[in-house]
Amino acid sequence: REDALNKLSLTGVTPNRLPIWRDGAFPGLFCDSYIENTALEGGLITPSLLVINYVFKRILATRSWISTFSEDRFARMQVIQRAFTHAVSISQDSDVAYRTSSAVFQLLRRIRKSIESLEKDDFVIIPGGWRSGSAGHAILYVIERVHERQFRFVVVNTGEGIAYHLQRASSSKIKYQTAACINNVSPERLLDEGWWLAVLGMFLFPQPQNTSTRFYQKYLPMLVDTPLESV
Repeated sequence: REDALNKLSLTGVTPNRLPIWRDGAFPGLFCDSYIENTALEGGLITPSLLVINYVFKRILATRSWISTFSEDRFARMQVIQRAFTHAVSISQDSDVAYRTSSAVFQLLRRIRKSIESLEKDDFVIIPGGWRSGSAGHAILYVIERVHERQFRFVVVNTGEGIAYHLQRASSSKIKYQTAACINNVSPERLLDEGWWLAVLGMFLFPQPQNTSTRFYQKYLPMLVDTPLESV
């Protein structure tokens, strides 16, 4: 029984042995379509990243669920897990910047340094989203260096704003691509701290005008000077 409780708890995330289904990340993952516009949907991302990263590390540590993986595939998963560890740290810095405006520029410099230091084919995960006051929505930005003078910027979104992503209609529903990819982004555009301040400001400084429309139609096209539908 003790072993089962440990397996179903978040002892590596919370100070107490909290069952995983009592953590906010659990309803966020399994009840997403039922908690929209409720107090459970607050646009917070750090708690979810902590849980995802913790579970990821446990899977890699035991290897029982991925016993059929090759060494190359396992090594790739380790790279992804380290990217999530970095994302947790960035998200925690964002939480500090949300409470203390003087920390905003430290956050911007850290993000810029994270992007600048990427080697070819390396990537970094940056938490983002927007807060409009009483509500909010969290998304992820995945930034990959394609080569020295070119980056790929990917927006990972499963909720509000996904209508701006590629979609495909089937007989019963519309399916959306949760990752919107922008290629051929120059270092000058991606390392522009003014752009990052505007984008992260949507999450750090809640205002009614912070919406998915503002992000997808105003800020995202600035990376390539092209309307989003043309990317």
